[in-house]
Amino acid sequence: MESKSFLFEVLFFLTCPFFQASAGTHTLQYFYTAVTPGINFPEISVVGQVDGEKIVYFDSNIRKMIPKTEWIQKVQDDDPDYWSRETQKMMYHQEELKIFLFTFMNRFNHSDGVHTLQWMYGCELGDDNTIRGYDHYGYDNEDLLALDLKTLTWIAVSPPAVISKHQWEATGDEAKNRKRYLEVECINWLKKFVSYGRETLKRKVPPTVSVFQQHSSSPEVVCHATGFFPKALLISWQKDGKDMYEDVDLRETLPNQDGSFQKRCILKVSAEELQKHTYTCVIEHSSLEKDLVLSVSERRILRDGGSGGGSDGGSDGGSDGGKGSTGTHTLQYFYTAVTPGINFPEISAVGLVDGEKIVYFDSNIRKMIPKTEWIQKVKDDDPDYWSRETQKMMYHQEELKMFLFTFMNRFNHSDGVHTLQWMYGCELGDDNTIRGYDHYGYDNEDLLALDLKTLTWIAVSPPAVISKHQWDATGDEAKNRKKYLEVECINWLKKFVSYGREILKRKVPPKGSVFQQHSSSPEVVCHATGFFPKALLISWQKDGQDVYEDVELRETLPNQDGSFQKRCILKVSAEELQKHTYTCVIEHSSLEKDLVLPVSERRILRDGGSDGGSDGGSNGRKGSTGF
Repeated sequence: MESKSFLFEVLFFLTCPFFQASAGTHTLQYFYTAVTPGINFPEISVVGQVDGEKIVYFDSNIRKMIPKTEWIQKVQDDDPDYWSRETQKMMYHQEELKIFLFTFMNRFNHSDGVHTLQWMYGCELGDDNTIRGYDHYGYDNEDLLALDLKTLTWIAVSPPAVISKHQWEATGDEAKNRKRYLEVECINWLKKFVSYGRETLKRKVPPTVSVFQQHSSSPEVVCHATGFFPKALLISWQKDGKDMYEDVDLRETLPNQDGSFQKRCILKVSAEELQKHTYTCVIEHSSLEKDLVLSVSERRILRDGGSGGGSDGGSDGGSDGGKGSTGTHTLQYFYTAVTPGINFPEISAVGLVDGEKIVYFDSNIRKMIPKTEWIQKVKDDDPDYWSRETQKMMYHQEELKMFLFTFMNRFNHSDGVHTLQWMYGCELGDDNTIRGYDHYGYDNEDLLALDLKTLTWIAVSPPAVISKHQWDATGDEAKNRKKYLEVECINWLKKFVSYGREILKRKVPPKGSVFQQHSSSPEVVCHATGFFPKALLISWQKDGQDVYEDVELRETLPNQDGSFQKRCILKVSAEELQKHTYTCVIEHSSLEKDLVLPVSERRILRDGGSDGGSDGGSNGRKGSTGF
């Protein structure tokens, strides 16, 4: 599903793949996240992965390292003290990372709010026995520090990290210890783990594939593959039998809850071109005897006319919508139901106006709470608002629990972590046009969508057909949701916008930067962050002319402070960079004139393309030289 649930926004760091390994390559990676307290999420959480599959987990609530696959438990036969020793290391890192987080909050002058520190390290063993490693820190999802394994120095990507760089380089011991871990101990553990999980890691599972459009007038056609293993998979587009390289957006490979993977590739094409030519999606994977070829003519239309559906009162619904023009306003609701037992609320809900979080509920706190100061004005007009919204959430809590377990049964999922997402919302254009949608998803895959034109439900997945027939039986369900989306939701949106006008109408200019991961990288990134409102354009120019080929525009993402960030990636060779003048152009309503950033002034995050990590299974480093 294009829209990310609140759960997956929070857990994005834990599931973000770092290495794009080939089929014969193996990786061991550890991801740590430290979060400011008070948000009903563990202050420290850690996940370890082999070849993208989660093998171990720790957090500050359960206070122990636990296995996440059956085969990793074989380690106890060779090393009876493994789990207790790893737990002790995690307890040490827990205190260390708390200090590190609050150190950087002070350096960034952040006295309150939700902030995160990320630490990620790992090693890779190629099929030709070449080895690679990295060790990175981030703050609020921005690069902070990176270890250069060639020079054994730290690269301070952000000015507040310079103090730590100097402290850690004082003797050079910190870098040497981490290099030794990454190139020796990490590799040894990787070999051992691969031997334990060989049957699982070497398995071949073919992808389930589909081609679809969000609605018939959409300029984007999506080719989606899911459920495959191993991770390496190629998706390409063909036009009349010839490979296409223009107007193609290949997204990164993402993990599914069951240890398999998913990937999508988006073709940007006009309706006229679709009529004139034959477009096909081609999928290559090691599990397939021959390539899968899917014709665009057989694509699914998820919702015609761009509509969806909704619910009642101030709350009910969501999507990644809200990318309207500057004068457009959106009200969205995102619900996530999760199987119990993972130290995360079983039900959580977040409401947003114009992409800014305004309300939050979960099954632990059991009440709807404000997430901005201005939304509290609602109580002056409606004294019962918060208690009424809490009651609605309590009702939806039980409803979504039942819905989740219903679909677990229909998908034959008797155990494991599974999620149900419900998202709905409405949009009011600057010309007073209105739009709405109401979608359900299961394990981050499309499930059901309401078509507001026909007042029927579209069952995107076969297990959803029963629900479609039940909800279509009388038509009342669709009528009620349409009424909510086109009347009540719009009325609430107008009211909320009036409360937050000063904040929502504010204009904050972006901070722009251009960088490469390392000097030989074929990708140059133009990054804008800290801007408001959400609508922003990033484009690339070559010798003053717009570039459309080899450009990948990423989606706009929220920052913790209510602002946004966006990046656009240019794929270009070192030779081309020498021969031509490349510039990144950023357009935003807060700017009197466009920001123009020359590639010649780009930052190189780490030269040589390596980085560094830790001790025995996970990093057992102690006695670091401070932050």
